[in-house]
Amino acid sequence: GFEKHVGRKTTHRLTNSRNFAYREYKTEIVLVHPRTDGSVKYLVSRKRKRPAERLYGLHPNWYKYSDRTFKILATSGLTGILIGLHRCHRIDIYGFHVAAQHGALYHFYNKNDKPANVQRDGTEWFIVKELADNGFLHFKEPCILECHETPRKCKECQKKHVKPR
Repeated sequence: GFEKHVGRKTTHRLTNSRNFAYREYKTEIVLVHPRTDGSVKYLVSRKRKRPAERLYGLHPNWYKYSDRTFKILATSGLTGILIGLHRCHRIDIYGFHVAAQHGALYHFYNKNDKPANVQRDGTEWFIVKELADNGFLHFKEPCILECHETPRKCKECQKKHVKPR
């Protein structure tokens, strides 16, 4: 039901070790975001058993670089943005850093979900905002920036841009 916003085709999917190798279509290339030795070992084992499977892992040194650079454990979302910046002219992001004030769940699939790491997510917000401020990515929902500033700016923006449900 979101095709008009995000398209109808998934070429690449980035998953973490909790959703290891999840895919909707066999044609998708799945990049696993393994952070533990166990996840890396499982990936290698699975690739040996299924060499034709379109499943790949990011190099462990990527995480060392990312963790050192950002001083946080980057989420799969930020990792996807950073990978995309190397390949794409324009990155449009959907459902990224939305919050309760947008009427959105932290994870769309869990009505009782709470942010897993509030400090990390707060720090990550400033990284994503800086990328947006410099034109590297674009929020496709309205009011993301305003709702991270103040409740007043959020409400003003929502009155202009968000249709009542």
